[in-house]
Amino acid sequence: MGFTEQDRGDLKNSSLPKGISSCIIRFLENERSEVLSVELSEMDPYFFAEFLDRLFPKTAAQREIVNFQITDLEDPNSTGYFLKWLAIVHRLKESKTEGKNQFLLDIDSSHLKVFIEFLDHSLNECKLTFVDITDEIQSVSQIEYFFETNLGLLAIADFFGRFHRLNLGWQSVLGYTIDELLNKNYLDLIHPQDRGKTIRAIEKLMLNEDLVNFVNRFVKKNGEIVHFEWRARSRGDLIFANARDMTDQILLETELKTQKQLLTEMGSVAKVGGWELDTETFKTIWTDEVYHIYEIPVGAENYAEDGIKFYHDEDRPIIQKAVEDAIQLGKPFDFELRLISKKGNFKWVNAVGKPVFDGHRVTKVIGSFQEITERKMQEKIQEKFLQELLDAKKETEEANKAKSEFLANMSHEIRTPLNGVIGFTELLANTDLTETQSKYLSDANTSAHALLGLINDILDLSKIEAGKLELNFETTETKTFFEDCIKIISSSAIKKNIDLSLILGETLPPFFVTDPVRLKQVIVNLLGNAVKFTDEGFVKMTVELNTPGTALASIFVSIEDSGIGISNSQKQKLFKMFTQADSSISKKYGGTGLGLAISSHLLEKMNSELQLESEVGRGSRFYFDLPLTAVPAPNLSLPKKQENLQPIAEESHSKTILIVEDNHLNASLLKAMLVKIMHEVKIKIAYDGLEAIQMVQIETFDLILMDLQMPIVDGISATKEIRSYESTLGLKTPIIALTAGALESEQEKCFQAGMNGFLTKPIQTNLLREEILKYLFIRQT
Repeated sequence: MGFTEQDRGDLKNSSLPKGISSCIIRFLENERSEVLSVELSEMDPYFFAEFLDRLFPKTAAQREIVNFQITDLEDPNSTGYFLKWLAIVHRLKESKTEGKNQFLLDIDSSHLKVFIEFLDHSLNECKLTFVDITDEIQSVSQIEYFFETNLGLLAIADFFGRFHRLNLGWQSVLGYTIDELLNKNYLDLIHPQDRGKTIRAIEKLMLNEDLVNFVNRFVKKNGEIVHFEWRARSRGDLIFANARDMTDQILLETELKTQKQLLTEMGSVAKVGGWELDTETFKTIWTDEVYHIYEIPVGAENYAEDGIKFYHDEDRPIIQKAVEDAIQLGKPFDFELRLISKKGNFKWVNAVGKPVFDGHRVTKVIGSFQEITERKMQEKIQEKFLQELLDAKKETEEANKAKSEFLANMSHEIRTPLNGVIGFTELLANTDLTETQSKYLSDANTSAHALLGLINDILDLSKIEAGKLELNFETTETKTFFEDCIKIISSSAIKKNIDLSLILGETLPPFFVTDPVRLKQVIVNLLGNAVKFTDEGFVKMTVELNTPGTALASIFVSIEDSGIGISNSQKQKLFKMFTQADSSISKKYGGTGLGLAISSHLLEKMNSELQLESEVGRGSRFYFDLPLTAVPAPNLSLPKKQENLQPIAEESHSKTILIVEDNHLNASLLKAMLVKIMHEVKIKIAYDGLEAIQMVQIETFDLILMDLQMPIVDGISATKEIRSYESTLGLKTPIIALTAGALESEQEKCFQAGMNGFLTKPIQTNLLREEILKYLFIRQT
């Protein structure tokens, strides 16, 4: 306390009223139960101030007077400190009727509670009672420290909705200050849906139940919801409670519950269950869906351990071995197996298992169990459907093959007699004939060529349907190409006295890249139709460069006539196979209806499109844009014209040629053509492939003309045998194929067998001459 022997001596010798000094000394010597009565009006204020300075040393203590505080006694001086005492006493006098007659004082580390009793009616004499409450204060301080440092949420409240005490944790959780919370009714903070159960919990506490546990929701200052778990007791009129923030845990539990429910529902929809096998107890746990798959009541006993018995007899050993390997070897498994459910239904399931390790030991096997019956049924349906498609494809391919073979055979059978008709009429045209005979012969030749054109169209149609029509692009001279197209149709135009003209644009490139054979087929068909359906007037072909100077430049081809024209309804039928715009027209003009359809398809293969403008009685205009790949200055090695080819030396002019042809008429025709082409030639004839092989082994030939379709040994096989024989002698006789098939596949077979050339029946004299010159004469420059 800082009270020394010197102080005690000073008190004894002081001029204090009688008895006060000894009373103070006894009090300060730890008796602290004395009562001091003093006349404030008779006391020397300065002496009393000195006394107070000794009795209450300089401290930073808090003075509390019931409901108000005095905290400014930090550095008292004698007069100021005494005046404060006077103020305290004066206020106590004023509030005496309210019973506010006590206050607290701190003396060093001790705490005193001071009671004042006024002894006279004038309130000038008072009695001060000092009670040492240090231990009580220390105990309260420890409780206060625990209360404020507790990590939980501590609260003292009453039954009427008022908080009496809260620790600081409430501020961070709810967002309100402690003062705001103390001034609120705590029922107002509770979520409306939870107020009822909170009131019921308070009622239990009012009945002095030992401990009440419950959970409710509070609304934070920002409107968010927080979940509290409460443990509360009551004492008297107060509730002592500890709350725990359960928001994260409840949200997690809610999320887990939702996920579990979702997984359960998804498992039910997908028919996927889960299972777990304990390798120590061999106890098996199933999810509900596993029971559903087995068609067993959920939770039924004994079935889980005996689930393996439901598997199909052939599949049971598979799953038994898989589970054993998972336990003993740690191998996962994934099988599609069959089972018979409890109700006898056949099912397919996908059983997946994965071992769970504790160190190197498998403690569990977990897995999924999914019913895949519907999928397996769909797979079987798909397999069946796929097989049916494959069978149908095979049948279609066989049908196409049969169709191709039929068309090839028909082509051969028709071309063979046509070969004789066209060939002999051409030979006969070079003999002396009367004017009438010459006309008849010309008509016969024209009819034969018309029939040949029909056969070519049918073969093209077959190629289009089979998707085997291919284009062969090459560099083509622009002017010569289009002039040749006009020349082909000019004789027909002259006969009908139709003005046939060609207009070539000045900006056209000298060369362009195309398939000249197929493009010529298109243009000649369009020109032929224009001439056919024009009785008088003109047919004009215009060729010009479209959008010159750009990367998208193209050759624009237009064929216009003044013919009968085409109606809008007829236009829709125009490009369909075997269809003509008007059946009455076909009777008058003839035709199969294939030409335009084939031409349209050929242009599509060339990345173009055939278009039409027409009006009945005013003619028609067919046109298309051909994407241009120009060759501005080509260095081309073009074939020399036939007249530049000269025979070899005169002494070697006589050649020996073998004709291999089973048809005697065609053999005779070829012989006549060869005699006309070559003045000195030796000709031998073999009427089948075997005879040809034998003749080659006896005699050497300069050239062989080989028919393909022959009895005993066909032309392909005969060529292979001849090449095999000649390889031993270092020879290779030129062999030119003669066929009525005209299919590209036949050409490939011919070249693969070792043939050098290929001619299509009916054989034209000029084409045969070119082939003979190619292999029996040399070019001279």
